[in-house]
Amino acid sequence: MKHDDKILLAYLAGAMNADGYFTIKKHTYHFRIRKDATQAMYSERLGLKQVTPHVPKLLKGRFGGYLTIMRPQSNNWSCS
Repeated sequence: MKHDDKILLAYLAGAMNADGYFTIKKHTYHFRIRKDATQAMYSERLGLKQVTPHVPKLLKGRFGGYLTIMRPQSNNWSCS
């Protein structure tokens, strides 16, 4: 692994440690509604709440996945 890769991974790990979260999402639609599954399905998710998209874009570029940008939940939000 290159030195620059180690620095990037350390930076992303720090961002996740400070502002990130990991969850497991339970999907029951096929089990409950469509009746074409015998049990619920689970998928892992991670999120990072930042005021700018720079670090989330770095994460997506390095590991793939989806990037969703959400509007602020209050009027007190700022990017200063």
